[in-house]
Amino acid sequence: MFNTADGLKDSGERAVFATGAQRDRQHGKGRPSLVPSWVVWLVSRVFEDGSIKYASRNWEKGMPLSNYIDSAERHLAKLKAGLRDEPHATQVVWNMIGYIFTGYLIKLGLRPAELNDMPDQLSATVGAIAEPLSPYE
Repeated sequence: MFNTADGLKDSGERAVFATGAQRDRQHGKGRPSLVPSWVVWLVSRVFEDGSIKYASRNWEKGMPLSNYIDSAERHLAKLKAGLRDEPHATQVVWNMIGYIFTGYLIKLGLRPAELNDMPDQLSATVGAIAEPLSPYE
């Protein structure tokens, strides 16, 4: 990855279309067009419900990562048990979005490091805290 003279990021790879048009073809950009829009819509309903119950952007203020994991695990257990009294699958996804969002902001220093309360269970040091996300994230 490098910047061109005009400041545009450029991978040096090109996709050439039948029309002759070209586009930078950097891998790792993601493929949002592959994400099912109806799944995004289902998750957006959990965001809407939360905005009514708490406030529109309440979750963005930050909460300990373990809260997201605990909630996701409870919803996953209920989903696996066959309960359909709530949108448990969608709530698992919502909680993981919250975890990733908060973990990333912690890595950037935009949320307090104390919100990362996830133990590094493979560490020889008792009480060690794990990195919130993998290097890929």
